[in-house]
Amino acid sequence: MTDTKAAQERNTCPENAGLEREPSAECSPDDNDLGTVQISSGVIAMIARAAVLNVPGVAGLCETLAGRLAAFFGSRPAGAGIRVDAEGQCVSIGMRIEVAYGVRIPEVVLQVQNDVRRGVEGITGKTVKTVNVVVQGVKTPSKNATEDSA
Repeated sequence: MTDTKAAQERNTCPENAGLEREPSAECSPDDNDLGTVQISSGVIAMIARAAVLNVPGVAGLCETLAGRLAAFFGSRPAGAGIRVDAEGQCVSIGMRIEVAYGVRIPEVVLQVQNDVRRGVEGITGKTVKTVNVVVQGVKTPSKNATEDSA
């Protein structure tokens, strides 16, 4: 087996089955000759949030009770509705979304996973191990919107 093929096999995560993925660097600390670079989980969550909200068919993110309470008291973080677990150069991202009525949910979720992975890896240089998506709701057209279009 060639060194390149062995490296690609080491960089393949079974959790990413079905995701379009190019081999990336192994998970290691982000140190260089000048010092350590740290990207906060909040920044990664903001990048993921922007990516997911740009996917056609996604109606929004669903927040947890803690997130809704924080919003009520005026301290909603920019990455609300997104959970980021970071370990060195690897991150796992979790989110709960609401989709628009009538969309093909598996296609929307796969697009979310791919767009979030591409966005986070492209901007941060970190390896996204998993993008876990829970479809928590379906947004149906409002009665007023239906009447306006008639």
